[in-house]
Amino acid sequence: MVLNEKESVGHVFSKEPEYFEWISACRCNKCGQIIIIFGDAQFDHAKEREMGPEYWYFDTQYYNCPNCGQSIIADLILTQYAYIWDCELDLSGAEKIHLEGLRELAEIKAHYESILSEKRTLEQRILILQNRIQQIKDRAESIKIYVLIVEGKDDQVIWEQFLKREGAPMDSIEIITYGKGGIDEAIKAATMFRGRVLRKIPHKLIIDSDNNIKEVESKLKKHGIRRDNFHILKEKEIEAYLLDEEAIARVLSIDITELKEFIKKLKGARGKEKLDAIGNRFIGHPPNSQTKGLIARAIKEVPEEIRSIISEIIKVLSSEIMEEDYENDLF
Repeated sequence: MVLNEKESVGHVFSKEPEYFEWISACRCNKCGQIIIIFGDAQFDHAKEREMGPEYWYFDTQYYNCPNCGQSIIADLILTQYAYIWDCELDLSGAEKIHLEGLRELAEIKAHYESILSEKRTLEQRILILQNRIQQIKDRAESIKIYVLIVEGKDDQVIWEQFLKREGAPMDSIEIITYGKGGIDEAIKAATMFRGRVLRKIPHKLIIDSDNNIKEVESKLKKHGIRRDNFHILKEKEIEAYLLDEEAIARVLSIDITELKEFIKKLKGARGKEKLDAIGNRFIGHPPNSQTKGLIARAIKEVPEEIRSIISEIIKVLSSEIMEEDYENDLF
């Protein structure tokens, strides 16, 4: 069966299609197993004939019977001339059969190929994080290291600046994030460290409160994350700790008086919402990760809550005793 013949039947090509998908069924000569076979017949050449060109397509597919391992070779020759299809399928190791519902099967195949494509994208993201974890593990075997897991790229850049401001040993600190960001992605990153990888590595998950500390705390505990190994920010999001008017004015190169007047109009806005509004007003777009990092570096003083977390990290890294070796917990 040719799957995309609707694009060609009843139409004289101005240019030959590069390929056609096909699907068929066969029965293994050795064990009788029914096998669905399919492929892409690639354009080979065209022959000029009385009623126009005749298009020739070829394909060869190799299979092993999933039941007995028998080698099966499928050679397909596909031609199209004067709106008529001719298909020759030669099989080695199997015999042709006819199955009802091949069209429906083809649609199912396309659906699952789409699902597999999404799965491969997720697997690539997981592989990147697994490689990062292995790098951290390799480093931890030779030096002390502390892992800070945050929600997204912005958090990563901001925390890096806060840590540098407080004199933290950056060579011993890994700040990691995962995927598109957010609490769910941060938890996914945390679960990638399940088992032995983090058993001897100090670590903490930093999460925005989203104005609901109890709900966030419940979610973290539900995923088996120990209370000692996460911190929920008091503010809704990390951007709330960047609302230093002098630092913002300096980084965005704007008049501080004008900035203060604008901020007065932002009644009820907090954190990221307020910072984005300032960016839209004065630079035409919300501040990006780099700009937020510059603001974090420029603020007069690192907020007390942030300083407290960093102080704990420095203390752990400077101590002779590493954190408890957890045998059964994620954290």
